[in-house]
Amino acid sequence: MGQMASIFFNRFGTTLFYLCFAIYLYGDLSIYGAAIAKSLADVACTYLPKNLTCNDTVPDTELCWEGPMFTRLDVYRIFLVCHRFAKLHTFWPF
Repeated sequence: MGQMASIFFNRFGTTLFYLCFAIYLYGDLSIYGAAIAKSLADVACTYLPKNLTCNDTVPDTELCWEGPMFTRLDVYRIFLVCHRFAKLHTFWPF
């Protein structure tokens, strides 16, 4: 796509294309990371409050497990950081 951009645009346009493409990829990776972390937190958190009915959404302030004092939001953030580090080490060969 970069070669195609260089055919249609001058040097400034090609540079702008690469900048827009990098911003797009970073945003796409952010959305992907948030979706993965949210899904993992939903699967890992097994504690359900007593007053929860069938179709209610569990709030992020509820505990994730009965023993530890981690909320669902804390577990989401932990999974998000783990996902970021995994992606960083995957794309960084050093």
